[in-house]
Amino acid sequence: MNRIRQVRGLLRKYACPVPYHEVRTRFLGNIATPKLSASPLNIAKGLWGGAFPEVESIEDLNRLIDALINGLWNALTVHQKRGEPFRLVVVERTFAERAFAGTVRVVVGQTLRARQELASQITRNA
Repeated sequence: MNRIRQVRGLLRKYACPVPYHEVRTRFLGNIATPKLSASPLNIAKGLWGGAFPEVESIEDLNRLIDALINGLWNALTVHQKRGEPFRLVVVERTFAERAFAGTVRVVVGQTLRARQELASQITRNA
């Protein structure tokens, strides 16, 4: 759990535009690929658009790489074994996201009902 906090903290500190759950997914996809040229460093750089973020020192960059590769990447490689299944991360949604999702459900429901009503009117008039 400490490793997770460290990685999340570094992702926040260096303004990574990719959320933690997606970082894990990208790493797992790269671990599972049959391509021999797959590189964890390239995937890590890709989190920031192809280049590591600006850091204050080489030690900071080494800490970031260590957390991402030696920490998270290596921890995820154990899921290649059948006895170590991958567990999904629960993504907490904000109140606004939950409210928006509720609104979308209502609008979709209304749209589907209107569509069914229109289809039934067309059928009756045909």
